[in-house]
Amino acid sequence: MSMENKYGGDKIRYLPVIVVLTGLLYSFFAESRSFFMGFAVAGCYLVVTSSFFPYNKKRTLLISGGALAGILCFLVFFVKPDSSRGRMLIYKISSTMFRDHYLTGLGPGRFKTEYLAYQAAYFRKGDYTEQELLLAGNTYFAFNDYWQFMIEYGVAGILMFGAMGILLLYGVIRLPADKKKQLLYNLAIIILITICVAACFNHQFEKLWVQLTFLSSISILSWGHLYKRRKIRPFFITGIFLFAALLVFQAYGQRLINRRVYQHWETSKTMARAGFITESLDHCRAVAPSLADNGSFMGYYGRQLMRARRYKQAIAVLNQALDHRKHHQIYVDLGNCYRASGHMEEAEQALLTAVYMVPNRFESRFALFECYMASGQISEATFWGKSILSLPIKILSLRVDKIQEQVARKLRKLE
Repeated sequence: MSMENKYGGDKIRYLPVIVVLTGLLYSFFAESRSFFMGFAVAGCYLVVTSSFFPYNKKRTLLISGGALAGILCFLVFFVKPDSSRGRMLIYKISSTMFRDHYLTGLGPGRFKTEYLAYQAAYFRKGDYTEQELLLAGNTYFAFNDYWQFMIEYGVAGILMFGAMGILLLYGVIRLPADKKKQLLYNLAIIILITICVAACFNHQFEKLWVQLTFLSSISILSWGHLYKRRKIRPFFITGIFLFAALLVFQAYGQRLINRRVYQHWETSKTMARAGFITESLDHCRAVAPSLADNGSFMGYYGRQLMRARRYKQAIAVLNQALDHRKHHQIYVDLGNCYRASGHMEEAEQALLTAVYMVPNRFESRFALFECYMASGQISEATFWGKSILSLPIKILSLRVDKIQEQVARKLRKLE
């Protein structure tokens, strides 16, 4: 049914504009700079391709490009500037990863397990600013999906990414003119533009809803090219549904299949919070074979073993956790276990790695300080004790105050 407005046009044709404006508004209030930029680029696409603007296309492109550059600069320098600086640090460190593995890449999914080791190596060299020290954290994403893809897949990833980009552009440009004017195809294009641009500034494609939305938009665009190939359409639809089901299974399949395993883990956490460590460990042992490649679980399991003073078992479990997940707290726990079992050299190395991995954490420095005090290495203890007292505080807390008070008291005794 036609929805004529007073100017004689269909109201529904303004839906893409409404989608873009709504997206911009939502992104603004949600403080999502990546999607704000994505919707801004999609908006410029609508302006450039719209028949409602009888201006010179080249001039429109230049104005749109200038506006986008201004928006980008504003978002980078004035909206959450610390976040922007943090990402610059990530790009700086990850460029070393790419340089070392540009031919073959790190391997699928290996960015998460390797980045923090490179971050530790960067801070261990000592050539960093105080701002970089405060911005460092336990990072598992490059905050640019394309950059992370290239780091993990190397030259093959670059070629694959280039081919997919060209294919996508071809699909948009070569879409029949009558299809581009249709609402569904127009919406698909602006959604594709939004997601592709947003992925330049954040990790988007690891989210299921983004994957399904992107797949739906690609499917709609491809459908526009298959309008004369009716025999292929049933196979195309079947393939899309199978691929969507695969994405859903990848996201939730393991939890659904092993739901009882994860229930045991949750029960273990409840027991641990209540102080029932032995019962908590019973649940951990029951599910350990099923979650042996889950770094988060193995790190948790190792910590519970450490709390139960089963240090030898904890060391084995924590080292296994590090094969699947790097985190400064796992190294702290490992160092404390080594120290409690009398392996002071291994404890020192683990705690040093924890300190350099995320150098703004007081807990890891304090654990290292205590390790040197226990081993009688007074000069090292003094050095790290003073570093705790002079370390800039990122977030004020009573725990930080207590650590500094303890360190200051112990240093006075050493004088």
